[in-house]
Amino acid sequence: MALLAKLQEEKNEQIAEIWRGILAYANGDTSPKDFGELARLCFARIGVEDAAKVLRACKDLKEASLRELEERYRQPIRDILRWVTRPSVVDPSTDDLEERMGIDANAAIFLTEHVQDLKVAIAFNAAINTEDGSMETRLSRLITESGSVVAGICRFILDQIDRHDFYGEPLAELFPFGLCERDSCGRFFFVQRVGRGRFCSDACRAKAGAARMTKEQNAKRMREYRANLKSMVASKPIRVLKSTTKGRAK
Repeated sequence: MALLAKLQEEKNEQIAEIWRGILAYANGDTSPKDFGELARLCFARIGVEDAAKVLRACKDLKEASLRELEERYRQPIRDILRWVTRPSVVDPSTDDLEERMGIDANAAIFLTEHVQDLKVAIAFNAAINTEDGSMETRLSRLITESGSVVAGICRFILDQIDRHDFYGEPLAELFPFGLCERDSCGRFFFVQRVGRGRFCSDACRAKAGAARMTKEQNAKRMREYRANLKSMVASKPIRVLKSTTKGRAK
């Protein structure tokens, strides 16, 4: 039991590592090297035996540099993340509902098209049963080619969606991240505990709270802040810095 628990913990940590990488990429916090490592990690996660080799042979990488592809695919991946994190029921009174639905549809199309870029080979593996000497054959699916460097990322995300749609696993556990609720932020953040986290940082939380206040509430808040600051300063001794300037005229 301890071994199984350890293996499950390692599996969960690997999944968390991939999500952190995807979020960092979507936020623009990665370099082309980081992006390449994320693509390789996702290929390995979905069962590619030689992930580095498949990555190097991607068709789009023959037409553009990794830096160009990193920029090209960032917004589509952001749209996919926004799509899977929003509530299933959308307010029909929202002004940009039609535009949002169009972006969601494009995100779904991008996801499925890039997953279909993966070429799968069927292999039969034969092995002798050591107990009775009989021959056993096993069927395996091997991913041998990819048309896109983000196909592995898309396959990873789609696998999480399938786990929810077909096996009923909670979305909050499969997609442990959120989009900062401060309108002008737009950053994704990793959620350590399910049900926690609405903002990517304390600064965004404070700014969002201030934005919801009326002018009178903001003014009162600032008066209280200044009063507390004065009280704190008054309670501490003031250090007087002595001048070290020499040769000053008297």
